[in-house]
Amino acid sequence: MVGVEETASGILDALDRVVLEVEAMDAICNADTEENDDKDFVVSQQALGQAQTCLDEANASDAPSQIDIEAFVRTEACDGNTSNDGVRLRMSLPLGYPTIHSASVTVVHTPKFVTRSNHDTLSSKLQAIANELIGSEAMMSIISECRNIVSDWECNSSDNIDAIPSEAEEDDVVTSLPNNPACISRRWIWVHHIHEEFSGLKIQINPKYGAHSFQAS
Repeated sequence: MVGVEETASGILDALDRVVLEVEAMDAICNADTEENDDKDFVVSQQALGQAQTCLDEANASDAPSQIDIEAFVRTEACDGNTSNDGVRLRMSLPLGYPTIHSASVTVVHTPKFVTRSNHDTLSSKLQAIANELIGSEAMMSIISECRNIVSDWECNSSDNIDAIPSEAEEDDVVTSLPNNPACISRRWIWVHHIHEEFSGLKIQINPKYGAHSFQAS
């Protein structure tokens, strides 16, 4: 028996949420990059275009099997004056994400101070977060948790990934944000972009990871 989410209508609803999430993430992550610079958030344009065509034509039969994303997660060095070489993530969004399937997360590159064991542990941790967030748009939470974990490893010399609190476990949400104008700018762009471009949406927050869920009102 085919579930509601697997019907043509369910597939189109999921694709619509993916396209909205990708557009918002692109606005946030690439806000500070110039036209010819390397982007911090890169999406497979062929798959994204295919998804948009399906939405425009209200036809789910040609929906892409997945949409691939590569994200560069910038993590500042502890002295605040220099940056390490960051983390590169690959996130694959299968057909049915985010309603019935989770994103597939792979850590492609980590800074030199991250051991091979911790590299693999980070991949497993981020995939577990993605799995917990089925039903919610997960990319912002995955990137945010990745930044928190790697920054803690560098600045606190912590190898215990389970001892690192998620944003939702902080007593004060404000203190969990990096004291970084670029980060604050990206958060403001998120709010502004959603308000200006997606004013017909309701934003729901996942209480555990602060995941953003976009739904048409």
